[in-house]
Amino acid sequence: MMNNFHTPVFRKEAIDFLKIKNKGIYVDATLGGGGHLSAMFEAVNDITVIAFDADKDAIEYAKLKLIRPIIEENRIIFVNKNFSYLSSALALNRIDSIDGILFDLGISSHQIITNNRGFSFSHNARLDMRMNQNGNVSAYEVVNFYPEKELARVIHE
Repeated sequence: MMNNFHTPVFRKEAIDFLKIKNKGIYVDATLGGGGHLSAMFEAVNDITVIAFDADKDAIEYAKLKLIRPIIEENRIIFVNKNFSYLSSALALNRIDSIDGILFDLGISSHQIITNNRGFSFSHNARLDMRMNQNGNVSAYEVVNFYPEKELARVIHE
């Protein structure tokens, strides 16, 4: 586990834009290392956040870094899935409205510098590029084994 999973670039600006209010319900659609999540709780402590990340490393890192030392466990609902499961996760947790949502789209420092993730240009590793390590198909399989027509469709979509 790394000391610094990922540091958000516009942390303050993102939190200011959310205008977090007491007892609000918020979504961190791309948890990463929890930088925005911790900033939400620094702004207002009495909130609930549903935090999504397909990368189990991100969820585990955020749990170790944030739960107990900074945030009460019952204030965060971790969802180890892509944010495309947002409506399902909200329904499962009986949440029918939220006060704000944050998307920090991209890739985390952790994914780039971890050798076996296959995102880096500076490490000689097998091309993987799966945000969710439990996913079935890696970039290596797509690039090397998809038929040309299927590869064109993937790139187009």
